[in-house]
Amino acid sequence: MHISRFTGSCYLSLGDFRRAERLLTKTTDELHDRRNSRAVGPGSLALARIRRGEMDAALVAFSTAVNELHSTRGGGGMNVAFSAARELRPWRDELAVQEAQDQLMTLMEVT
Repeated sequence: MHISRFTGSCYLSLGDFRRAERLLTKTTDELHDRRNSRAVGPGSLALARIRRGEMDAALVAFSTAVNELHSTRGGGGMNVAFSAARELRPWRDELAVQEAQDQLMTLMEVT
């Protein structure tokens, strides 16, 4: 599972967003038993979907990542979620994007 997540992240970095999305979707579905990895998969999937211009699907993955972070507070997941939030900036005037970014800020308020 870690290999698939790593491979998906590599394809994401290489700009092959379709292949990255396919691998990351599969990996995200398989990570339910790995507490600290659960946010990284959907966060990376959000990045792949943002880069493909699939905003609705990206926001679903982003929300999943942030929800996982509420319980895990994993550093890798935080990094990926904030990277995705930065890449959402061009759509910051859209209500759904504002709500997603507010969800991330709410995470930071919780102690």
